[in-house]
Parts: sequence; structure tokens; C-alpha cells
Amino acid sequence: MARTRVAAVCAVALFMIFAAVSVWAYPRTPTGQSDSLDGAATPPPSDLAPPLRAQLRAWLTESRPLINALVIARNNIATAAAVRDIARTGAACQTATGAVADLHRQLPSPAPTLTRTFEQVIDNYDVGLPYCIGAMHADGGSGMQQAATFITRADAAMRTAFDFLEHVPGCEPRDVGVVIA
Repeated sequence: MARTRVAAVCAVALFMIFAAVSVWAYPRTPTGQSDSLDGAATPPPSDLAPPLRAQLRAWLTESRPLINALVIARNNIATAAAVRDIARTGAACQTATGAVADLHRQLPSPAPTLTRTFEQVIDNYDVGLPYCIGAMHADGGSGMQQAATFITRADAAMRTAFDFLEHVPGCEPRDVGVVIA
């Protein structure tokens, strides 16, 4: 029984590491465009009117600490999973639930496309994080596998949100202090 659990934990940890590295290291297709969750490239928001860009910049400046908290929480999940520490991974997932809730309260953004993308991030975390937290109290293997699936989807949606912002003059994530890992 203990060997089975250890094997399951190792398999899940390796899967989570692979998924996290894949999403963060290879977020683009060979054409250089990012993929949204449905496989269609996110169109550049070049048609945003200057007043909307100004509203978006203001929203992003206000939202930056919340987005950063979520990115940091996600990185903490990956770090804990990398060393196969189920308790620490579960605790990181618990912390991430607060960051997800904070970002959810910050919506909507002035750009409907960005709002929908952040809603995809939130929806996937809302489904995946309880599996991660539950894995720390029960069977770590299957819960972590379920969590990894949804956290990977949330990662992809977050990358899509960052790609959207990269195309809005003055809203580039790095220029306004958003942590991108």
C-alpha cells in the first residue's frame, strides 16, 4: 500500500513538473502566436480606443498586486510539487485559493476579452485547487493528477491574458510590474 502511494505521488509530481515547465517554457506555437484554450490564437487588441487603453492601464495598475499574488502562489505550487512534498503542495494550493478569490473580486476588467480570459483562469483554479488541497488529506495520487490537469489549463489561460496585455500599449505586464514566471 505504501509503495503504491509513493509511486502515485512520484508519478503525479513528475506530471505536474512536466506540465508546469511545458506551459511556462513553451507557451507559443511555431508561428509565434499564443494559443488560447480553444486552440484559436488570441487576436491583438490593436483596436482598443485610447480611453479604453487608459482605463485598462488604471485597472491593471490596481490589479497588479492581485495578479502577482496568483503568479507567486502558482510558482509555490510548482516548487512544492517538484520536491514531491504533498503537504507543502496542498498548503500552496490553499494559499492560491485566496489569490484566485481576490482576482475574481477585481473583475471585470475594462476589456471584455481580458475579463473572459481571467475568468477561464479562475474557473480552472476553482476546479483544480480543491483536488490539490484534498490530496494532502487523502489519496495524494489521484487528487494531484486532477489538480494538475486544471492548473495546467489555468496556466494556459494566464499566458493568454499576458499575451493580450503585451499587445496593448502601456499595459505590457513587465512594464507595469506584473510578475511573469
